[in-house]
Amino acid sequence: KRAEASDFSSVKQIVLDYPEEELLLVFDPDLTYGQSFYLVLTPEAKNRILAPPETVTPEPKGWISLGSEKEIDEESVKETREKLKILVQKVHRRFGQPFSFSDSTTTDNVQE
Repeated sequence: KRAEASDFSSVKQIVLDYPEEELLLVFDPDLTYGQSFYLVLTPEAKNRILAPPETVTPEPKGWISLGSEKEIDEESVKETREKLKILVQKVHRRFGQPFSFSDSTTTDNVQE
């Protein structure tokens, strides 16, 4: 009766017929397959999980121009004139003089 309460009772015969000595029981904390554990039932799947294929970084290939650089060059922003140079000076006699800041609104400077 106790075996029927097990989560693995449905695969009991597959476990008994497994050709190798060791089974692979995997803890799945992220519940990827909807359960906390999953049982690997074939030696091929066990080998794939224990020795996953190496990820190979693709090699960079040379640039093959299809003409898009002309469109990009036409749409890019370029300087067409010299930059403005501005010199701002303050009258020397005002240096060190007391000053006060005040709040103003847009209606303060409106003339009707």
